[in-house]
Amino acid sequence: EVEVKNAFVDEKYPIAGKENDPCLPCRYETVRFSAGKQKMDGETALKFVRSRNAAGEEGTDLAREVRQQLVIEAIKNELIKHPLKILLLKEVVLESIETDMTRDSLAEISGMALRARENLVLNSLPEEFLRHPPISPKYDRQYVFIPKDGNWERVKAWILSSL
Repeated sequence: EVEVKNAFVDEKYPIAGKENDPCLPCRYETVRFSAGKQKMDGETALKFVRSRNAAGEEGTDLAREVRQQLVIEAIKNELIKHPLKILLLKEVVLESIETDMTRDSLAEISGMALRARENLVLNSLPEEFLRHPPISPKYDRQYVFIPKDGNWERVKAWILSSL
C-alpha cells in the first residue's frame, strides 16, 4: 500500500519496446494516480516512481524522488508486517547484485538494518533550495541541480538539521 500524496496524470509514459515506433503517439500510454492509499503491484509501482511527464509539480525530478521514497517506505512497512518476506527478498537481491562482500558481512548489515527499522528517516531536499540551470558545457551538458543562492551551506545546514 502506497499513500499517494498528489494525484497526477502522465500522458507520455513510455511503453517498453515502442521507443522507435514511427507512430509517435503509439510510443506512450497515459498513467493516472489518484490521491490516497493504493495497493500497487510491481509494474504499477514502477510507473508511479518513474513517471516524469506529469503536468505541474509532479513532473519534476524532486517529485519523483518523493514518490520513490513513498514506495520504499511501503515496502519497508510490508516487510515489517511480514518478516518471512525478507527471506524471499533476500534471494531476489542476492541474484540481482554483484558484490565482494561475504555472506557474513551481508548478514551483519541486514541485522543492523532490522534493528534500526524504527529509526529510519526518509527526507527529500525541499525544492526551494535548488534550481536546475540550462544544460551547458559548464555542467558537462548534464541535467543538474545547484543551490539557488549559489552556496551549498544552506543545503548542508538543512541536511544536518534533518538527522
